[in-house]
Amino acid sequence: MTFLKAQTYEFNYLISYSIESLPSCKDESVMYVSTKNENYYLSLTKRDGVLRAKLIDYQYKRSHYFMVNQTWQKGEVLFDFKYDYSTAPNYFNPSKGFKNEYSLTKDSIILDSDVENLKLQIYKNSRRKKLESKFSIEFKKSENLFSAFQHCCTHPHKFTNEENLKNILVTKATETTKKGQLINYELKTLKEVNFKLIVPQE
Repeated sequence: MTFLKAQTYEFNYLISYSIESLPSCKDESVMYVSTKNENYYLSLTKRDGVLRAKLIDYQYKRSHYFMVNQTWQKGEVLFDFKYDYSTAPNYFNPSKGFKNEYSLTKDSIILDSDVENLKLQIYKNSRRKKLESKFSIEFKKSENLFSAFQHCCTHPHKFTNEENLKNILVTKATETTKKGQLINYELKTLKEVNFKLIVPQE
């Protein structure tokens, strides 16, 4: 059995997006990200009144889970993380059915000096015969924050290796799925932080 050493993960942004699946489903995605290292991110979810967190590490192909206690101090929300367990999910293993073959086409339309609009078409593979979804995105030029939108709102591999998408901040987006469903995304929180999280040795 291989034991992994304790890992320290550093994050410099707390970000959240509202997600509205028309006609009636509303949700919010909250996440810690690092603009210096896109190999990992930390997402927070709340189910049945219990707040949990999941840290995805693409480099080591692990998912780490935490229990989370939420408190308020001087009007600011604080999170306390308690390590729970780690796994090696199947989606990191191509031999178990996961394949990263997405392909896209894109067209950027400049609206003004501050905001731009990006239209993307996502296909299942490089043959571009099966359309998975279409995105209409409003964004601002920013530090490496496009991956935050990927992790918060979409399948992160849909935009893999698109270097020229990295330095943008998505402010609003509308996705049309292959079944015609509309999903609206809107940036709600963007906060610089200096946050470290330690995963103990497994």
